[in-house]
Amino acid sequence: MALARIRLGILAAALAASYPVAAFGQATPMPREGGLSVWGGAGLAAPSEGAFSSAFGASGGIDYFFTRAISFGLAAGGWRTSTDLGSHANEFYFDAVGTYNWEMGKLHPFLQGGLGLYREDFPARSASTKFGGFGGGGLDYFVTRTWAVEGALRYHVAESTSGLEGHFFEALAGVKFYF
Repeated sequence: MALARIRLGILAAALAASYPVAAFGQATPMPREGGLSVWGGAGLAAPSEGAFSSAFGASGGIDYFFTRAISFGLAAGGWRTSTDLGSHANEFYFDAVGTYNWEMGKLHPFLQGGLGLYREDFPARSASTKFGGFGGGGLDYFVTRTWAVEGALRYHVAESTSGLEGHFFEALAGVKFYF
């Protein structure tokens, strides 16, 4: 529980620190109302379950922009890690996502949340699909008018499976393309 609070504190500090930095960017016309973005990233997945090691994680998705600031879409991702329980643990997710994006020149901070299904395959337990969600945010840096480098931090919460927590912190870097 204390580790989860530390992770949430790190997420809040990173989001707060990104706001003043974002004010120095230059204007860029993306995203646009009625546009799409496709994104993907990879990085660290840190499960809150003490028996699981931190691991490589990946995610990707698609967003539709209802306004320049508000988008909804789909995201999928997951991770696989070694455990103290003698086998690997896997968790995959598929979420509906809502994002609020601030347009601050080339830097676009965002907050997002999602709800969906989490497939947990933990050692010595039957694989199961649970309901869960995430909250987090990040920063897009526009390299050109149609693509950006993205950094994101998210904390996922999924129902427990036979006493093992399916919660995890995700820190990703990737790219986002706008159409």
